[in-house]
Amino acid sequence: MQLKQSVGRQGKNLYGDVLAVQKGLNTVPIKGPFKILAEDGKMGKNTQLMIEEFQRTIVKMINPDGRIDPNGRSSSIINSYAQKSATRHSFKYTPMPYLKAAKPTTRTQKASTTNSSKPKSILYRSNAKKVLSAYTMSVLKQIMQLSNVDSIDISSTLRTPEDQARIMLNDNLTASKNGISVKTHRGYSYGPTGQLVDKVYTDNKAGKTSEQIKALMVAKIKEKLATGSRTSRHCVTKAIYQSNNIFDIPYSSIASSKQAEFESILLAYSAKFNKRKFSKGNTTSYTAVQKPIEKVIVERNCWHVELPQTNLQLPTLP
Repeated sequence: MQLKQSVGRQGKNLYGDVLAVQKGLNTVPIKGPFKILAEDGKMGKNTQLMIEEFQRTIVKMINPDGRIDPNGRSSSIINSYAQKSATRHSFKYTPMPYLKAAKPTTRTQKASTTNSSKPKSILYRSNAKKVLSAYTMSVLKQIMQLSNVDSIDISSTLRTPEDQARIMLNDNLTASKNGISVKTHRGYSYGPTGQLVDKVYTDNKAGKTSEQIKALMVAKIKEKLATGSRTSRHCVTKAIYQSNNIFDIPYSSIASSKQAEFESILLAYSAKFNKRKFSKGNTTSYTAVQKPIEKVIVERNCWHVELPQTNLQLPTLP
C-alpha cells in the first residue's frame, strides 16, 4: 500500500488512497463489533471508526489521531498485515487451456503458443495524453500476456474540458447527420451533467457554428466542474486522475481473432463490468484474490477501464 496523501481525519482522502486503506484494514484482525469495511473508496463513518480502533488496539496509540499518513507508523503496520495476508492467500496460478495446449500441430498454433513471450506494446493514440502510471501499465501487460496479445492502443485518458467538448460535439454532429439520437449513436447515456452539455448542442445547433457551440460546451463543462460535477469520468483534475486511472482501449487495436481472449482476461481482472461483447464467458481459470480493476464498461467502440492506483501485488506468471 503506497499512499499519495493522508487518509482519515483532516486527510485529503483521495479515492485510491481510501480504497487502499480499506483493503489494508480488512486484513487486520481488529477485535470488537467491527465488520469488514466496504471497499468503495469513500471516506465514511465506518472507515473513520475502524482507523481509530486500529490505532488504539493494534498500533497502541494512547490518543489516536484517526489518520493514516504516507510512510507513517500506522501505514507501515497495515502493510505488514497485508503482506502476511497475501502470503496466506497467495494465488496459485493455473495456466489457461489455450496457454497449456497440447503440442502444436500447425504453424498457426505454434506461433500462438510462443507469442506470449514477446515484448508487450501499449501505444497512445493522438488524442490520448500519456499519463497512465507504471502500475497501470503492469496490469495491462499482464492481461496482454495471459491473452497472448502483443500490442494495444489507448485512445483516451485524462481529458481537458476542451477534449470533452470536442468528443461530445462530434457525437452530436454524427448522430444528427445519421438521423438518430446521440444516446443511440453512443450506445449509452451520459449522466445529468453530460446531458446538460448535450443540451447546449440541441439549443444552439440552428443558429451557431460548430466552433461556437463547442466554446459554449466547454464553458458549461467548466461551470459544472467548479461545482464538483463532472461531465465524464475522464474529465477530472490531474490529482484525481493520478489516484484512479481511467482510459479507453479501442476494439480496433486488437486483432479480431484475439478480442474474445483479451476481453475474457480483462473482465476477469475487474471487480465489475456491464456486459460482454466478444467473449461468451470467463474462459480463464485465473481469479484474482483482489481484483486490480474496479470497473470495465463495454462501450460502442472500446473497453472503458477504471483502475484505482492501489498498487496491489500482482501474481507472478509462469
